[in-house]
Amino acid sequence: MLFLKQDNSDTALRAEKLPPKLFIFSHRDPDHSYFILEDERRIGQAALYDDGFSHTLLYCRFYEDESEELMRHAVAVAANRAIVLFHPSIIYSYSHDLRMKKIFPVNQFYPKGEMVLRTVEPWRYQIADSCFDREGYLIDQGSMHGLPFGWFDTREKGCGWIAAYNFLKLNGKEKTMQEVAEELEKNHLLGEMFGENFFLLAHYLRQQELPIHTAFGKGPVLRAMKASRNGILLYSRKLFGGHYIAYRVRSDGSLYVYNAVYGKVSHHMFPDEFFAHYAKGPKAMLAYVGQNEKVL
Repeated sequence: MLFLKQDNSDTALRAEKLPPKLFIFSHRDPDHSYFILEDERRIGQAALYDDGFSHTLLYCRFYEDESEELMRHAVAVAANRAIVLFHPSIIYSYSHDLRMKKIFPVNQFYPKGEMVLRTVEPWRYQIADSCFDREGYLIDQGSMHGLPFGWFDTREKGCGWIAAYNFLKLNGKEKTMQEVAEELEKNHLLGEMFGENFFLLAHYLRQQELPIHTAFGKGPVLRAMKASRNGILLYSRKLFGGHYIAYRVRSDGSLYVYNAVYGKVSHHMFPDEFFAHYAKGPKAMLAYVGQNEKVL
């Protein structure tokens, strides 16, 4: 699990060799400086600078031999911390580390001269920060008032697009929340009256150039989940009907699940436990990426 730990030492990370357009952040201490930890292991540092005018600089440095996937998750954590602290409209960054050329795009940063920037979408500030976990995955549909989905509010019928948003982010295909919701909405003539159609959802995910497999029924779904990298599960909840969640498989075979229990942070359990606790009805349908398929 990735954490940011405040670093107030004399060796705190400072921005250096800034591109000219970022000189406004030079010759000053960062507003916040962090060690980036995977559990207790230090993998890098991050620094945040804010100009007070809705612009924030995120500067990260990673140690050698860290995996691209770990770095991707770490940048997501740091970017989400910048959003929560400063509510910027634009996050700037840069790096002289060649590995970051792959990391920035999958965290919604795009190149602008010698730097990269990320425009924070308006929907992000229409819902509470508590709707997101530390990496920016959506975990609290119950608090997502006011975001439209078809004829309904996301709080009522939005679990399908929320799962799709989280799943795309898990696979390095992140889009804005509004893009995902509106693209899925176009597939439905009845304005999402009956919720998200599983087969249309799987088709949409394949259109994003992801190697999507499917499984149906509790037995096949459980086996497929255990052999997957991540996925979207549609299951029956005893009192509330069908519900979509996204999940990713941890190194010990347990799952991180998103938006299964509204607002629950770091929700992880094994597939059999999840079905025993939450999947009460007969419905079980799965769209997933295989364990050994590299999509980033």
